[in-house]
This record gives sequence, structure tokens and C-alpha cells, in this order.
Amino acid sequence: MTELHHVIPLAIGRLEQRGYTGLVGQTERNYVYHHTAHVEARVVRLVLHMLRASRPLFSHALVHDALLVDNRIPAADVLIAFETVAAALELPMLRAVEKVWTPDLQQARFNLQSAGYAPNATIPCDAEDAYDEASTLYRFAARPLFDAQRIVPRT
Repeated sequence: MTELHHVIPLAIGRLEQRGYTGLVGQTERNYVYHHTAHVEARVVRLVLHMLRASRPLFSHALVHDALLVDNRIPAADVLIAFETVAAALELPMLRAVEKVWTPDLQQARFNLQSAGYAPNATIPCDAEDAYDEASTLYRFAARPLFDAQRIVPRT
């Protein structure tokens, strides 16, 4: 632990020299997280820009420290984009790996089925929802999210 107390200020200082100043709302307790999240956000943005420059619009989602992309985007393309961005930003220790999440998918489907949800279940939107002016019901399609590839930074 003593080593970390010496290394963290040095690492944060180097990040700040490179323009990674952290995020709004940072405190003494979360400043390491906010600085690394700033780096991560820039990397993910640039990876998405690189992928979108060479193909039509595709779905993606950010979940905690994971980037989920449409299955039509090969995992190899995502990994290459990630490595290219990390190299361009001079972050050689930053890596991404594809996470196999078949067990997560199976568990999620089991949990949804156990809770009584069906793939074609409808969910009403709030009256204040800008997309729901006529109080229509929308279909909840979880399958594309659960079937997406998950790319996570390697620690």
C-alpha cells in the first residue's frame, strides 16, 4: 500500500500533463477513478469514431467499463481499432479483450423468464417521455444487447 501512495500522485500528474484532468464531481476519494475514466472515455470515443468511419451506422452501448457493439462488427476490427487508438495516444499498456459472455446471456435469459418476462413484452413509457406523446406502448427488445460482443479493457 505504501508504494501505491507514492505511485498514484505520480501517475495522476502524468495524466494531467497529457490533458486528462478527471471528470466533473471528482473528490479526493474518487480522483483516481475519475482520471482513469477520462482516459477510458477518450479511447472509447476514438475507437467508435474509427469504426464508424469505415462502415454504416451500428448500435453500441457502454456498460461500466465495457463497450458493446453490434454483432455485425467483427471483434477483430474492434480490437484493431482499440490497439490503434491506444498506440496513437501513447498508451501502450492499455489493451482490450473480447469477453465471451454466453454464460451471462444464459443467466440473463433465465432470470427474465423466471421473472415472467417474454421477448415480446411491452413496457409503457412515462407520460413525460418525449417519444411517447400518444401514450403508445413500446416493445422491449433486449436480445440485440445481450447478443452483442463485449470488449473490455485488459488489466
